[in-house]
Amino acid sequence: MSRRLRVSAIFSFIVLLLSACNLPLRPVSPTPPIALTIAAGAGTAVSTLESPQSTQTPQIISETPGPTDTEEPLAWPTNTQKPTARPSATSNPPVPPPVSGAKVIAFAAGATSGEVNGHLQDGGQASYYFGAGAGQLLLAATYSKNNDVYMAITGADGSTLLNASAKYTDFQSKLPKTQAYYIKVIAGGGDTDYNLQIILPVNIVFNPGAISATVNGSLAGDQINYYLLRALAGQTMTVTLTSPHDDVFLTVYGITDGESLVRSDLGQTTWTGKLPLTQDYMIEAVNTGGGTTYQLKTVVK
Repeated sequence: MSRRLRVSAIFSFIVLLLSACNLPLRPVSPTPPIALTIAAGAGTAVSTLESPQSTQTPQIISETPGPTDTEEPLAWPTNTQKPTARPSATSNPPVPPPVSGAKVIAFAAGATSGEVNGHLQDGGQASYYFGAGAGQLLLAATYSKNNDVYMAITGADGSTLLNASAKYTDFQSKLPKTQAYYIKVIAGGGDTDYNLQIILPVNIVFNPGAISATVNGSLAGDQINYYLLRALAGQTMTVTLTSPHDDVFLTVYGITDGESLVRSDLGQTTWTGKLPLTQDYMIEAVNTGGGTTYQLKTVVK
């Protein structure tokens, strides 16, 4: 099995382990390094089949009464008025000029992840930046021979998401606002090569009254694209991937509980099941062949 096909299984195991130990869902290693393949900060995919574009806050609507989600949606910061609409799937957050020599983490067309490689001398550091939308989940991780390259993450507005003193090599959090974010990598040991990877899953958001959304995407060979969908406990979700050669497979798991609902190594292109918790669900489109296009349809009712 290739490294790319082990990606979702590794990330799912780490999230499940943290949940089993009753630890807070703090930094979680997203995946091993991957190559580049939706532009950075593409943000949100909104359903278009069942209802027209609305200026109301998008939400998942059940066809029949179901469990009530009383939890404050993680996509929005606390004590802040919610905007009337989230960014469309085609709007990219503004990215200001580099600060203090920071280099951009560029996303290839169609990609939901990006990475950079570099070398640091003992005690050295390097800075990078990327654009992202409010409510997007950020997964960031550094990889080095001795696992001693740490991160500091700040927003262009001066907010701090992660202090370097914590010495984390991986991080997971919903982003509070649409802006540029800066990641500083710091060598905690001797001279070392490193890899920095970020994943920004696209939020799938249903229009009011809609029960489905369809997203079209593209993948380079052996690549993965990531999507996030929030749904309620007891609802039934159906996810279907369609590609020209039927070689893009599904991985689906819960972000909070880490429970795997389907894994790409099973070779499935469709999955239907009742959801165990009210939470965000990660949906991965895992390409096992060459460059390809695909269509992802989600139905929740």
